[in-house]
Amino acid sequence: MYRENKQHNAVQPPESIYKTRFSRLSKAFLLRRCTHLFMKPFSPQRLNGFLHAIALINEEVPLAFSFSIEKLPDRGGLMQDVTAYYQADTEAYLKENCKPVPPDQWHITLKPQPAAPHISLKQPLLGWFFHTQASEVLTQRTKDTLIAAFFSELESLSIAGVAYEILAIPPQGVYYAAHWQDFALPTKEGNWLLHLAVDD
Repeated sequence: MYRENKQHNAVQPPESIYKTRFSRLSKAFLLRRCTHLFMKPFSPQRLNGFLHAIALINEEVPLAFSFSIEKLPDRGGLMQDVTAYYQADTEAYLKENCKPVPPDQWHITLKPQPAAPHISLKQPLLGWFFHTQASEVLTQRTKDTLIAAFFSELESLSIAGVAYEILAIPPQGVYYAAHWQDFALPTKEGNWLLHLAVDD
C-alpha cells in the first residue's frame, strides 16, 4: 500500500478513469445492505462493510478506493485524538518499511464545516461515492438511497455539533494515500474519523 508520498492532501479523486462492469448482483447486494442500515442500531462493523461495498463500485484499474470509519483514540480532545491517529499510522508505516523516525511531525488543521453533517458532507460523499464511470450504472434513485442510508447510520452516532475536515500534511517521506479527504466527527461517545481515499 505504501509508496512515495505525494506531500499534499487532495480533496478530489483523480480524473483519469477506466470503464469496468458492475453486475446486477452487486447492486442488489448494496441495496440489501442499505435496508439493513435502516433497520438496525449503529454498528461500525456494518457501516464499514457498507463503505467497502461503495468503494468496490468505483474499482477501476489502476484505481483502488478505500472508505472507512473508525473511532479515534481518546487523548482528551479532538485535536489530540486526531494527532494520535495519524501518528499511529506513521509508526505502522515506519515499522513496515524499516525507515527511521522523520524529524518533523504531521501538520494538522481542523476545519469546521459550515452546516450539520448531513448537509456539509453530502457533496463530498457524492463526489467520492459515485466518481468513476463504473458507478454510472446506478440510477439516481439508487444513489439517493445509498446516501440516505449512510446518513441514517450516522444519525445513530449522535454527532455533537459539526463535522471537521482534516487538512493534514504528512512528515517527509511518509506515505498516507495518493488522494484523500478525512473528516473528524465528534460525538457524545467519543470522536470518530471518516476516511475517503484512492490510490493509483
